[in-house]
Amino acid sequence: MHQATYDLFRKMIQDAGGIALGDDKIPLLRSRIRGRMTKLKLDTPEQYLKQIREDESGRELTHLIDSIATNYTFFFREEQHFNSLKNHVIKLLRKGQKKLRVWSAACSSGEEPYTIAMVVRSAIMELGARDVDAKILATDISTKILREAVAGIYRNEQISRVPPALQQKYFKPLTSGRRECVQVCEELRNMVTFRHLNLNGKTFPMKGPFDAVFCRNVMIYFDEPTRTKLVNRFAHMMADGAPLYVGMTESVMGYCKELPYEEPSVYIKK
Repeated sequence: MHQATYDLFRKMIQDAGGIALGDDKIPLLRSRIRGRMTKLKLDTPEQYLKQIREDESGRELTHLIDSIATNYTFFFREEQHFNSLKNHVIKLLRKGQKKLRVWSAACSSGEEPYTIAMVVRSAIMELGARDVDAKILATDISTKILREAVAGIYRNEQISRVPPALQQKYFKPLTSGRRECVQVCEELRNMVTFRHLNLNGKTFPMKGPFDAVFCRNVMIYFDEPTRTKLVNRFAHMMADGAPLYVGMTESVMGYCKELPYEEPSVYIKK
């Protein structure tokens, strides 16, 4: 792929998704473009670029962005965040709060929001709290992976990090052709609402306030202006005292005065 063509793709991806691709990412981009060209039966990157530009729905560009920023995830990833969340939820419940809202901003295939649901549910049951309205909003840029998340079906090995007691309580074995698979129970699935969202979009349809926000291991793909803008948008939709959880290798320190550093990968809305 010629450098000029690469630069056009790079600008398009950065403008739409906030993802900054350096010259070292040319092999990755070339591979992803080749995959989409094969699927669409196109012969050259220039033809593919033309198709993206003519696609008024923006779906094809979304497919390309998603293929570049695919995130590896699993249940109870970076478990200390969920311990922190449980303590925060218990604190809110003890204050008498009856409405809980948590946002999983880059939910991928659903492991993160379903883990959040288990943790929130466990906190509610631990305190014996009644009439608590607890909901998790889970968003992602990929409509394909959102369909998988809504189904809540996983292979047995995918839930190996879930404590055995929670496996038994919140997952049910599946038959009818799905060998060694389980499905998240209806109780948890009803707690989670999945929606398509581009974090670099002009507007967010949700208003908040959220009692916690998870945006982990996704901002590493964004340039600094995009990260700064996003963190400030989160802050405006968070309740006072709400934590923002980012990936353990990420830092957004100094991006927003309303979200000062609390501990590694945790920022608290002031």
